[in-house]
Amino acid sequence: MDDATRTTDGAAPGHRSELQAVRSFVVAMCVAGAIIPAITLAVEPVSMTQTIGFAVIAAGMAGTGLLVWAVRRPRRWLLEIVAQWGTLLVGGNIVLMPTVGIMPVYLLWPMVLVAYVGSLRVLVGTYLWAMTVLGVAVVLNPPTFGTADVMIGMGSTLAIIAGIVWIVTQRQARLREELEIAARTDPLTGLLNRRAFLPWLGDGLARAAEQDLPFTVVMLDLDHFKSINDRLGHFGGDRLLVEVAKAMRGASRGDDVLCRFGGEEFAVGLPGATADEARGYAARLSAALALAGAQEGCVLTVSVGVASRVGECGVEELLHGADEALYAAKRAGRNRAAIWDGSTTVDPAFPAPLRG
Repeated sequence: MDDATRTTDGAAPGHRSELQAVRSFVVAMCVAGAIIPAITLAVEPVSMTQTIGFAVIAAGMAGTGLLVWAVRRPRRWLLEIVAQWGTLLVGGNIVLMPTVGIMPVYLLWPMVLVAYVGSLRVLVGTYLWAMTVLGVAVVLNPPTFGTADVMIGMGSTLAIIAGIVWIVTQRQARLREELEIAARTDPLTGLLNRRAFLPWLGDGLARAAEQDLPFTVVMLDLDHFKSINDRLGHFGGDRLLVEVAKAMRGASRGDDVLCRFGGEEFAVGLPGATADEARGYAARLSAALALAGAQEGCVLTVSVGVASRVGECGVEELLHGADEALYAAKRAGRNRAAIWDGSTTVDPAFPAPLRG
């Protein structure tokens, strides 16, 4: 999984509640890292040098925990740095301990953190850093049960745990991405659904108003689709809707946003387009949809309602204008566009559609 699949504000590829859980985990590990030296000082006879060293490490861990706690939404790069710093402090603890004991096990938490929040490149780098720190530490403070045993045992443990966390995190990210795509797209046509289109429309309209740029919405309804659907059958009707979506994509610009609004009704957002430009778009779309219908053996026409931003109008007003224009086109005989820009005008009918 690459960096693009991660959240922009930092930690795991998940919701903000997960980010808070990661934050709490890091703080807890830092608190534990500060307490362990204090316990060692209380129960083990140590030299003045060790006392000063433990005090510095405890202060470093406590300060790191306070920093992470103070940053409400820590970004990924900060957590990656904390993992490298935490690895170094754990290594310092290993060096200062009267006996190495189980202290190398605490190298797991920086590895788990990076496996959950970081890129694969950073994870590999963190593993190499942890093994380097561990190697230096056990050379300076050799364990009674064998340096090689510690290096091999911790090396394999770090690799296995980090690998498992990495794999699970990848699967979680892919599943969440699939669920998010399913939540915002129409499963049949692959276009945005209304739930995703409306927030985009609000954002686009706000940007257009801020920059004083035109912004147009096109609503279109396939004429007499029920009778076409009855003739083609359920699967034939679905196949035609898929072809309609393809035709819409072909007639649209790269920054236009397409939506299946419901049933046989579609919507298109045209940022930067005027009402006159939307007229041309509606004509191209009519021709493309007529061709799609002919390929499926039916006559397919479309009624179009166009609404352009007027002053500081909001989403509801713009959609209401497009809907009003759409029904004006229907009342005028269908197979045509109507324009709303504060008032409604109806254009002549589109050219006669192709026969299937």
